[in-house]
Amino acid sequence: MYYISLEFQGQRIKTFDINKPNAVIGRELDCDVHIDNLGISRHHCKIEEAGGVHVLSDLNSNNGTYVKGQRIVQYNLNHGDEIVIGKYSLIYENPQQAQAVAAGPEFEDLPTMGIGEPATVPVPPPDPGGDVTMAGAKDAELHALRRAAAIDAYMMIGDRPYILQKGFYLFGKASDSDFPTGGFLVKAKEAIIIREETGYTLIPIGGKTRVNGKKMQQQYKLGNADILKVGNQEFTYFLGKPS
Repeated sequence: MYYISLEFQGQRIKTFDINKPNAVIGRELDCDVHIDNLGISRHHCKIEEAGGVHVLSDLNSNNGTYVKGQRIVQYNLNHGDEIVIGKYSLIYENPQQAQAVAAGPEFEDLPTMGIGEPATVPVPPPDPGGDVTMAGAKDAELHALRRAAAIDAYMMIGDRPYILQKGFYLFGKASDSDFPTGGFLVKAKEAIIIREETGYTLIPIGGKTRVNGKKMQQQYKLGNADILKVGNQEFTYFLGKPS
């Protein structure tokens, strides 16, 4: 499974969880990632799995598909890549790939360039605790992934700590929620938290999420000892390891 986060003018609108080998992005209602905007073609681009890599392909769209400022035909996606179509950004998030990259050099031969171009093997970045001198943007990206994967954080649920290790957690009534919640009008997918370089960011989806008593309507960077209430369930977020 991987995730596509839809953003407009820097604000995250929605996150799509993709659990199928092929996913289409576009304006038509049958698209897996549906964007209702005339600047987006009906079937604008697609992501398909090929040999363990997710490949982004433009579907002859009118306005093109861009990654890192370049219009692409096909491109091998890496965790954190920003796909730009029209005025929208789509962030490709693959927690499994991020954890694999962070685990060690044996995973660093993942393809990083478009189909038909030679893949490169990034130079391993230095230890995050020392001086950081990056040779290029890819090294900086890998360094950030390592730091993100190394974050220690946990949730207190009552008097029980829950260590946060994944890149993505779901709150709500859905049967596959990481943090099941109840309450009046609580949605199946009420909120998510996503791991970033210095901690976790909350993305409210429904209207029943509060932090420190304040209703959340936009994404919010969680701080140490923040009290998160989703529906009728309360959680306290901490950085570090439980004592």
